[in-house]
Amino acid sequence: VEKAKGNAPVDGLIAYQDRGGLKYPTKELVSLLMGLKRFVDIMLFHRKAIEKPLETSVKHAVGVLMDIPILVCRNRDAGHRKMFLELLCRKFIKPLLSNHALNVTDKNSIVKLYGKKPQSRKLLKL
Repeated sequence: VEKAKGNAPVDGLIAYQDRGGLKYPTKELVSLLMGLKRFVDIMLFHRKAIEKPLETSVKHAVGVLMDIPILVCRNRDAGHRKMFLELLCRKFIKPLLSNHALNVTDKNSIVKLYGKKPQSRKLLKL
């Protein structure tokens, strides 16, 4: 995977980040990861309570990614490819689930504060 050649605006934006010929992801890989993010967002929106959401989402994502020819290595072993895709999905999906859980927790903590009306100060003084 190498940087695309001939795109002046992109080269200008990343000129100070390219140290020593770093490798850049292809558009296909970026679109695959964006699709994986959309999958997680849709899954979390429609399925509020899932037991083991990481395991469930990785299992379904790997099943779909096995059919896509983007992430094919030289070793054509299906078991090796499945392990690689599980690792990729787990490393990519876990932070998304953590961020979602933190957002839900923050929203629920605010809701709990305003869940009931505070008592009057006059009653508290008596």
